[in-house]
Amino acid sequence: MVKLSVSLLCKSTSNLKRRKIDETPEQYLKQITHVYLNGKHLEDVGHEIFLCKSLKVLYLYENLLKEVPELSCLSQLTHLYLQNNNIERIERLSELKNLQKLFLSRNRITVVEGLEGLTSLQELRVDHQHLQPGEYLLFDERSIAAISETLNRLDVSGNGLETLEDLVPLRSLVYLYASNNQIGSVTTLIACLANWPELKELELQGNPVLNKPRAKDAIIVSTKSLEVLDEKPIPVPTRKFLESWNQCRGIRVLASALEAPVRTISTSQNSEISVLGIPEDARSAKVLQLTELSNEPQSGEHTVTSEDVEFKAPLQKKLEENGSVDWISCPLTLPSTEIVAPSDRGEAR
Repeated sequence: MVKLSVSLLCKSTSNLKRRKIDETPEQYLKQITHVYLNGKHLEDVGHEIFLCKSLKVLYLYENLLKEVPELSCLSQLTHLYLQNNNIERIERLSELKNLQKLFLSRNRITVVEGLEGLTSLQELRVDHQHLQPGEYLLFDERSIAAISETLNRLDVSGNGLETLEDLVPLRSLVYLYASNNQIGSVTTLIACLANWPELKELELQGNPVLNKPRAKDAIIVSTKSLEVLDEKPIPVPTRKFLESWNQCRGIRVLASALEAPVRTISTSQNSEISVLGIPEDARSAKVLQLTELSNEPQSGEHTVTSEDVEFKAPLQKKLEENGSVDWISCPLTLPSTEIVAPSDRGEAR
């Protein structure tokens, strides 16, 4: 075990601020704003750190800390890096009124708590906690409420979360990273997204919800401010296309439609076509649904390009008693990118 000392502190400062010959260690440390104690095998941080009265940035990641060190006297601290330790509980932070960034990734935290006094916190990273099998990260309501107006960047990836409902009060979120969890409900996810009007970047890769047909389309249409989804920018033409498609009711990217059992009808061509909602007048629709076909593989693949093409769509009101379908043709204008609609599902990908 390495014990923090005044000598170690003096050696762990920025090279931009060198100690003068006639300057005592105490005088020198009083002026220091950045201390680099990362990777020092520290199990504890003693009161020597209090000598750094002007400290703003403290690097303590990749040590052996089992608890958050006592830092209440560091009133000017704005950045605290504690990732890759063995911390089990968030505590002793309530006096850090100026703290803006708190990194606690890859520790052993089971509950996000103890944040009530952090009235300036803008970024919080609690991703990839070392949890027991079957456990998932919990969030204390009081802590979430305390940072709801200031927090704009949050990372909760890899924590076994099945929902993001506990994060709904964080209305100032701009960046949310929630990849590699167990989020599975489109309905619940979209309801949560509606509470974050400023959200620009979202990561959900590695969650079961993305295995559902058109889930990403539903997310894009439901979040007007979103610019990046799973590290990929959302092109303006893509958003406009999906929004127009949704407005025409040729595609139902509502969560209820995505999660509801698919209704099928039989056509005279012996294929099953799912009906998620067809316009009353298909001739007037600018964009029509690429209907999702049954899960059973069918032969053939249909490719639709950006040119105006004739696309045949079934009308519910045209169904005849014998199960056949009357077809009408109408122009379909698509974005410049090619959309491939396999005949077994009809998903645009």
